[in-house]
Amino acid sequence: MTAFVSSCAGRLILAMVPGQFILPEQAPEVRVILEKICRRAGIPVPGLYVIASAGGYAFTVRGPRGHVIALSQGLFEILNREEFEGLLAHEAAHIVRGDVSRSAIAAAGLALLSRMAAIVRWTVAASGEGGNPDRHPLVLLAEALLFPFRALVRHALVPRNREERADEASLAWSGHPLYLAGALKKMEARNRRFPNPALREDLAHLPPLDPCPGGGFFRLKGTHPCLEARLARLEKAGRYKDAV
Repeated sequence: MTAFVSSCAGRLILAMVPGQFILPEQAPEVRVILEKICRRAGIPVPGLYVIASAGGYAFTVRGPRGHVIALSQGLFEILNREEFEGLLAHEAAHIVRGDVSRSAIAAAGLALLSRMAAIVRWTVAASGEGGNPDRHPLVLLAEALLFPFRALVRHALVPRNREERADEASLAWSGHPLYLAGALKKMEARNRRFPNPALREDLAHLPPLDPCPGGGFFRLKGTHPCLEARLARLEKAGRYKDAV
């Protein structure tokens, strides 16, 4: 049952972001890296979905035929082979750890709550009362009532340390801890240049980094760990690996 719900949530998520599935021959180098990592992790090779965005982010969902790793088009412009290896190992860790289903179901639940608030907003706008629908008392009341449920869904299904644990698990399957560190640095800089509003609040917890920096204090509170601390741990692991 969980797999079915997760698959439905995954299809909904992919429908919310414009992109397309790609064949292995369309990204042969990335496919080779992914196959190598999946052999090490002992999991089937996921499909690849490229999102038409200049931002730098990735996430994994479960589709009807297995897991799918979504990569933004911007990643192909900024990451080298080693950094792709670190990033794909991180996404494989989410699959192995079982994070994918929980994150996708959370995204679907958040999307449903957003639609409920949108229905109230549309109803107010259609009433012809004039003014800004977002400031209407009924809309503000709906947002206030739904906010605790959104927070409950996010914090119940999206633990704050999931990204850090995926970082740690990925080290066994990537060539070096600094591969992932390099990818995260480039992705963070890319997202500041090209924030992606398409990954709105409902989906913003899926990538390893905030896809739309500056979106507000409450939006990602409790879902993304501190990047500086993650980089420090990866660099420490890299020094240890180089020393042994």
